[in-house]
Amino acid sequence: MTDSSDDSDYDAEIEADAQDDISEDDIEEDDTEVDQDIASNINESKLITVKITAEQNRITHDRMTLCELSSIIGIRAQQIENSDMIYCDIEDETDAIKIAKKELKLGVCPLCIEREISRKGNVVHVEIWDANELTLPNVKL
Repeated sequence: MTDSSDDSDYDAEIEADAQDDISEDDIEEDDTEVDQDIASNINESKLITVKITAEQNRITHDRMTLCELSSIIGIRAQQIENSDMIYCDIEDETDAIKIAKKELKLGVCPLCIEREISRKGNVVHVEIWDANELTLPNVKL
C-alpha cells in the first residue's frame, strides 16, 4: 500500500508541471478560437423547414410499400424488444417480429410513416400516414 503523503506529493508535482506548460493567456485564446469556429459553422449550415401536407391534400397512394412494411415491422419489433407497450393480446408469443406483425394486421400499430414529397432548397414537403390507415401489401405476414 502506498503512503498518502507520496500520493499528494505526486499530485502536486503533476499540477505544478501543468501550470508551467499552460498560461492563463493561452487558455483564453484557445476558447476564443473555438467559439469563432463554432459560430462560422453555424452560419454556414442551412436550417431545414419541414411542411406537413394536410390529410385531405395528400397526393401519394394509400398502399404501404414493401420497404415501408419491413421498416415498420423492424422498428416496432425493436421497440417491443426494448420493453415498449404491446397493443394486442400476445398469448404465449415471445417473438417481437411476430408481435409487431400481429399489431399491424389488427390495426393497432402505434407508428407513422413519413413520405417525402418534394425538397426545394431548405424546405421539405412531407405526408404523414398512420401505419394503420394504409393498405398492407399482398404478402404473407
